[in-house]
Amino acid sequence: MKTPSFCPLRRLLLSLLLACVPLGANAQTLLVSNAGDESIGRLTLDLTIIDLYAFTNVGGGWPVPVSNPTAFAISGNDLFVSNPDHGVSRFNLTTGYVIDSNYIDGREHRSFALSGNDFFVGLTNGWIGRFNVADGLPIKEDFITGVGAPAAMAISGNDLFLANDLDGTISRYNLTTGQVISTDFITGLDNPISLAISGNDLFVANSGTGGENGFVGRYNLTTGEAIDATFVTGVSDLLSLAAYGTYLYVGMQNGINRYDITTGDLTHSISPAPGYVGAMVIEPAAIPEPSTYAALLGALVLGLAWRKRRGAV
Repeated sequence: MKTPSFCPLRRLLLSLLLACVPLGANAQTLLVSNAGDESIGRLTLDLTIIDLYAFTNVGGGWPVPVSNPTAFAISGNDLFVSNPDHGVSRFNLTTGYVIDSNYIDGREHRSFALSGNDFFVGLTNGWIGRFNVADGLPIKEDFITGVGAPAAMAISGNDLFLANDLDGTISRYNLTTGQVISTDFITGLDNPISLAISGNDLFVANSGTGGENGFVGRYNLTTGEAIDATFVTGVSDLLSLAAYGTYLYVGMQNGINRYDITTGDLTHSISPAPGYVGAMVIEPAAIPEPSTYAALLGALVLGLAWRKRRGAV
C-alpha cells in the first residue's frame, strides 16, 4: 500500500499556526516620555524611532493625560501614565487613545508601581497609597507613611523598593502588609531618581547635584550590597531607567543611552529626540488571543481527521 504524502491541507494549517507564534523579544518596543511635546513615543529596542507621538493629549480633555510623566506601568492592554501635577491617566495600548485622563484623580505624587490588581502611588505628603487597578479608587491611602520624598519605586516578588532622594536611601517594604523591612537597605546615594530590576540586580539612577555627573549604581537585590556603585558614569541630566534582556536604557533630558547590562559599556544612543525622557517602560510583544490558537488547532485536528477517514475509505 502506498504511503500517503504530507497533504497540502495539513501543511497549510501548520503554517498558519506557526505564523501566529510571537516572534519574541525583537517584537517588543520601548515606550518613552517626550515631555517637551507632551507625548509618549514608541521606539524599537535598538532605539529606532517608530512613532514619537504614539500617545498624545489630543482629545484627552482635562486634566491633560500627558504632562511631564515620571513613571509608566502596563497592565493588559492599558498604559498608565504618572503625571505628578494631574494624577494618573489611562491609555489604550493598541490605539493610543485616552481611556481616562483622571483615572486616579489629581493627588500630587512623584512615583508609582503596579503589582497585580494594586497600584502603589508615592504621594508628596510622604505616604505610599494603595489603589485598585480596575477603577483607580483608593484601597488605603496611608498604606505606608513617613517615607519622605518617594522619588521612584520598583517591585520584586513581595518586596517594594522605594527611592528617597531627600536622604539618599533605598528602603524596602513588605508589599502585602506595608511593614518596613529596612529603611537603610541602600545608603549614600546622590539624589536617586529612578529604579530598574533585572534578575537579582537592582539598578539605581543617581541624578547628582544639580543634574550634573549623573551615574547608575548596581546592587544586589537580596542584600543591598553594592556590586558596582558607579556602574555607569558621566550621564548629565539623568532622569529614568529601564532594563530588558542584555540592555540597560538610561533616559536623559536630551535623549536615551543604551548600555550593556553586564559590562556597563555604551552600545547605542539617540539624541536629541525624544527629549526630557522622564519615564520609560518595555512594551510586551503582541500575543494573539487564545481563541485564535483554539480555532487553528481545531481546524488542524479536523483536517487530519478528514485525511485519515479519506485514506480509510
